[in-house]
Amino acid sequence: MKNFKKVISAVIALAMSVSSLVAVNASSFSDVADTAAYAEAVDVLSALGIVTGYTDGTFKPEGEITRAEAATMIVGALNMAEDAKASAGTSQFTDVNTEASWATGYVNIGVAQGFIAGMSNTEFAPQENVTFAQMCKMLDCITGYGDYAANNGGWPTGYVALASQTGISKGISASTDTKLTRGQVAQMLYNALTTPNLGVTEYNLTGNTYEQLDGKKDRDFKTILSDKFDAYVVTATITQTAREESSLSTSKGEQVQYKITSADWYADGTDDTSVGSSGKVAV
Repeated sequence: MKNFKKVISAVIALAMSVSSLVAVNASSFSDVADTAAYAEAVDVLSALGIVTGYTDGTFKPEGEITRAEAATMIVGALNMAEDAKASAGTSQFTDVNTEASWATGYVNIGVAQGFIAGMSNTEFAPQENVTFAQMCKMLDCITGYGDYAANNGGWPTGYVALASQTGISKGISASTDTKLTRGQVAQMLYNALTTPNLGVTEYNLTGNTYEQLDGKKDRDFKTILSDKFDAYVVTATITQTAREESSLSTSKGEQVQYKITSADWYADGTDDTSVGSSGKVAV
């Protein structure tokens, strides 16, 4: 049985579709309005430690983001920040060594994981703004769809089309060469975290069998979020708050009571902690 408590308490912004007027989780950053399209994405990534803001408490969602910064965020989304630190040193890309030495470990991990490619064998262009097509390709790769996209349209058409089909680019309006903002990258990264991966279900000499691991029709369920963070997306309705019932207040802080209405993995109701389950969570 999966740990729903972990999802709701550690990453509360991820799951909650709040039907009451109580603010469960205000934005972590002063310049990210709760009503912004990317607000949930930014807050979830922040809660998971994937993104950070600036010292003045802002996120600067409209600011452009470099290729080195995007690579760093993706490695963080794979929960491999510690691996990146261990891989710091020298990059195969000379311009990373000279222009973005802080990112060498992250770029090295990206190369090893197969989602990063340079402009050439020795140049990465770490200070250039990441484009929509580049982001689509990297996120297609980390979710297991890279080879499929390469064989069905290739660069950049196949990767952009695949990102649209899987929902990785949902909420983003951009052309292939559009320079993305921090808010847009956060949204795409959040989409990728919750996209069912493409996985090999049968290995054979004539060609492997691939399936989308969406948990349906006896298929396994796997997303980056479930695989790397052991967390799942749930939607819940708040049924009671501490302001309405003082018994919900504890020494650990205020609490709300919730009722799960849907979940990415348990939406079919096969688990007794799925739809209809209730609980409490500190806020």
